[in-house]
Parts: sequence; structure tokens; C-alpha cells
Amino acid sequence: MEYTGNLAGAGRTKINYPYRKVGILGGTFNPPHNGHVDMAQQVKMEFALEDVYLMPCGTPPHKSDDLASTQMRLKMTELCIAGEDGLKILDIETKRKGYTYTADTMRALKKKNPE
Repeated sequence: MEYTGNLAGAGRTKINYPYRKVGILGGTFNPPHNGHVDMAQQVKMEFALEDVYLMPCGTPPHKSDDLASTQMRLKMTELCIAGEDGLKILDIETKRKGYTYTADTMRALKKKNPE
């Protein structure tokens, strides 16, 4: 299936891709804030992405002090992007047990969405 949505940004030529063009912004989101939203919207516009998925990490191996619970950070991120066009939640890391690593997540996403 070929994706032919409008991917043209300001002053750019429309390009037809054979897949959806999306971005992923991962982080602890402890707490999520307007800077995360602004960055995601900027990247969406700059790279003419259809959507940007904010992906709160589950249990990060590099942070443990004063970290809100995984479910709390997921809910705060959902509330932070409510009503933001083209921003969505990706909860794959919050569902995993143990430490979560970006490389493992990208492999799992590629396997689930080969296009």
C-alpha cells in the first residue's frame, strides 16, 4: 500500500512515500511539559511528519531518584498532548517489565510495523 498523504512542509515539494512518515520522541517525561510538546510539533513540521508519537520510557536504566511511577508519567503525557494535532502516545515501553532500552523498542516496533 502506498501512502500518498500531503507530506509537504512550508516551501517543500510534496513527496509520496510507500509508508507513513512518523516520528518518535522518547523520554522519561518526568514530568512532561510544554518544551516536549513544542519540540514534537517543531519536528513534525520540519520533517513533514504525519504524526509524532511521545513514548514515555518504562523503567529507565539511567534514572531512579524521584521518578514518578510509569503509569503516572504515561497519564501526565497523555494529558499534556490532549488536543494537540498529530501528537499521539506510544505506550510500548510502559508495558514492558524490567529496564527498557531504545534499541529493543525500535526492533519490536520494526517487527510489528515492517512498513
